[in-house]
Amino acid sequence: MAARLDRRRLLHGASLLAALPLLGSCGLFSRPAPQPPTPTPTPTPTPPPTPTRAVVRSDTPPSPATVVAVSGTPAPAPTVNVAPRGVGQLLYTGSLGGTAGIILADLADGGRKLLVAGNYQYPTWAPDGARFAALGAPTADLPIQQVAVFAADGRALARFSLPISPQISPRLLWSPSSRHLVYQVSDPVAGGLNAWIIDEAGQRPLALPPGAFIWHWLPDGRITYTVPLLRDTPPSADAQTAIWTIDPQGGAARREMVGAFYPFGLSPDGATIYAVGGFRTTLAAGQQAVGVTTIVALDLSGGMIRTVLDLTAVSAGESAWIENAAVAPSTGLLAVCRATIPIGAQQNAVGAVNDLLILDAAGREVARDLPWQNNSGLRWINWSPHGLHVAYHAQVADGSSELRALHGGIERAVYPVRAADPRTGLLAAWSSDDRWLAYVDAAPTGLVIAEAGKPPALPFAAGGNFPAWRPWT
Repeated sequence: MAARLDRRRLLHGASLLAALPLLGSCGLFSRPAPQPPTPTPTPTPTPPPTPTRAVVRSDTPPSPATVVAVSGTPAPAPTVNVAPRGVGQLLYTGSLGGTAGIILADLADGGRKLLVAGNYQYPTWAPDGARFAALGAPTADLPIQQVAVFAADGRALARFSLPISPQISPRLLWSPSSRHLVYQVSDPVAGGLNAWIIDEAGQRPLALPPGAFIWHWLPDGRITYTVPLLRDTPPSADAQTAIWTIDPQGGAARREMVGAFYPFGLSPDGATIYAVGGFRTTLAAGQQAVGVTTIVALDLSGGMIRTVLDLTAVSAGESAWIENAAVAPSTGLLAVCRATIPIGAQQNAVGAVNDLLILDAAGREVARDLPWQNNSGLRWINWSPHGLHVAYHAQVADGSSELRALHGGIERAVYPVRAADPRTGLLAAWSSDDRWLAYVDAAPTGLVIAEAGKPPALPFAAGGNFPAWRPWT
C-alpha cells in the first residue's frame, strides 16, 4: 500500500491469489509486495515474534494547555495553519511547541493539544470515540515496535511490544463494540501472517489457518477472513478462496463462501459481502495483465450470489476492467473506478481512460464523475461516514495528481496534490458529520483540510500526517 501502484505492475503474477484479499480491504485490486506494508524498516532478522503485554515506554502527556492556531501569512513561511470552526475533533501526528507526537485539534474552539509525545503512526479511533490505538515506530533511543492503546485524553492504557524484525500491518481493526482490537504481523523470517487480538484481558494470538487474512469485523462481533485454497497460483476459476468467520471469544470458525472472488466491502447491515471476480487477461503496454471485471454480492444468511456489475463483454471496440471499488458505510452505495482501453490501443501505456461510477446495491448507475486519462496514479476511494460524499485520488494526463470529491453525486470539487506521495490515498479522512475532508499533501504543507463542496483546501498543520476524525458518540 505504501508504494505507487499501477495495473500492469500489480494485476499479474503468481502471488496475486494471496494478495487480493489484502488489496480488497484497502480498495485497490492489484498486486502488492509479497508481505503486507509496514511503516517501519526491516533490519537483521531475529527470532519469530512473541508479543507480550509490556510497558516499554512511560509517557507523561504534556500539560493540556490549549494552543490556538492563528490566521495570517507571516513571511517567509510558505504555509500557515488555519483553524476552521465547526464540529469535530481531528487526531493527527505532527509537532506542537517543538515536540513531536499525536495531536488533537478541536474545531469547536480552534485549540490543539499534544496528547502523546513520541514517534507514532496510524492513530485509529475506536467506534465509541473513548480510546484510540496507534503504532509506535522504532527510534534510535527506543528500537522497539509497539501497538499502543490510549484513552481519548492521551493516557496510555496498554502497550504491546514486538521485536523489531516483524512487520506490523498498519490496519488496526476495532470491533463494533470498541472492546477488541485486531492486527496482523508479517514475520519475514518464518513467513506468513500472525493475528493478535487485544481486549481488557490483554493480548493473545488468534488461531487462524496458514494464509488467512483478516479484513473486516461483522456487526455481530464475528471476524471475517479469507483463506486461499491454492497457493502461488494466478487467478482462475480453479484458484479459489474461502471466506470464513470466527467468534474471537472462542467460538468455532465457520466457512461462509468459496469461489474465485475476493472481498472488498461489506453492506451497512453486515449481511452482504461485496467481492470482485471475473478475471480476464488483456494486453497493456505490450504486456499481459490480469484484471477483474465483475462485482458480486454474497448473501451471508442465505448463501446466494448475485452479479452487481459485469464488464466482461467487449463492446464498441473497448475492453474494461475494475481498478478499485468501495462501499459507502451508511447508504450502501458502491463507488467503482473503471478503466477502459480501446482494443487497438492496448499496446500503449497511456491508452486507458478512467472514470468513477456510483452504483446502488442492485448495480444501477446513479452518478458518474468525469473521466480522466492515463491508467496510472492513485485511485484510493474514501466514502464519508454517511455516504453523502466520496473522495478519491487520480493522476491526470499531464502527470499531476489531484484529490477529487463528489458531493451528493452531483457537485464536484478538485484539490491539487502537488506531489505524488505514495501514501496520500490512504491518508484522507472525512469528519463524522461528513462536513470536513482532511488529507495529506506534499511537504512542506502537510495536513490540509477542506469543507465539503467549498474549495479551496487550506493548510491545517504543517508537517501533519495520518488524520483520524473522532467518531461521534
